[in-house]
Amino acid sequence: FSHQSPPQMLGVPSEVLASVVLHYLPRLGLSIDDTIAQARHANAIVGLEPMVKRAIEGGLQRGILTRESLSSVSQHVSSLDRSWRRIDMTRRLERNAAVSQKTVLVIQLHLAQFQWFHDDFLTANNLSRQVGVCSPARNVVLGGLRKGCTTLQQYESTVNAQIEKLKGAELTIVQRLRWAAGSNPQLKEAIEEMEQRQTKWQPIIEEPLKQLQDVIGIVESLLHFEAHRTRTSESNAGDKAVCTLLTRFCKSAKALVENARSFG
Repeated sequence: FSHQSPPQMLGVPSEVLASVVLHYLPRLGLSIDDTIAQARHANAIVGLEPMVKRAIEGGLQRGILTRESLSSVSQHVSSLDRSWRRIDMTRRLERNAAVSQKTVLVIQLHLAQFQWFHDDFLTANNLSRQVGVCSPARNVVLGGLRKGCTTLQQYESTVNAQIEKLKGAELTIVQRLRWAAGSNPQLKEAIEEMEQRQTKWQPIIEEPLKQLQDVIGIVESLLHFEAHRTRTSESNAGDKAVCTLLTRFCKSAKALVENARSFG
């Protein structure tokens, strides 16, 4: 088998082609046994190509073949060879194109990481146009995350409301069964089965809500980090609020120190 994909059996096509050619050579008037015997007598190696040439020459002399048919066959063989070579070249080009596409994708990801990490520097020095905007752009991804986070929060409230409704319905069923169990003791088994069902299915029902909340928390943390990592309106507002608090603290501390000195 070859190392290329898909696997191919080496030697089998050549063996089959040789068997077919040897099967049709006697029809052109060539005796294969006599040819092999003559080659053995002369201590020579019997080649398939010389046998085919001798058979064609004999066929032309006997009138079995014509020059026109031989020329047509040669044209068809040449056309088949060109087609096969083009197909093989196309297969190789497709394989190389797939490798190149994967390489370009990796390079685009590295470029996106570089632009995301140095976004402030590139924007401040007007270098974004020289480097080129990568795909996906940072603002597009963050906008999609915000939109998706809002949608997930809406789903969270809906899922939570449905879970609460389910819990309320189950509690109502259990409470009514307990009320009815006073006059019908046989309902105790149904109550136990219902309570076991609640204990078994409650974690399974709440698991999607927990996963949804985890995803929302991760996305919000990422958005919060990206918003305060670079110079945005949110980061500027946060920096301004922190500076205001520090200034107020310093003024309060200074006033307390002065008051303490006056009492001292």
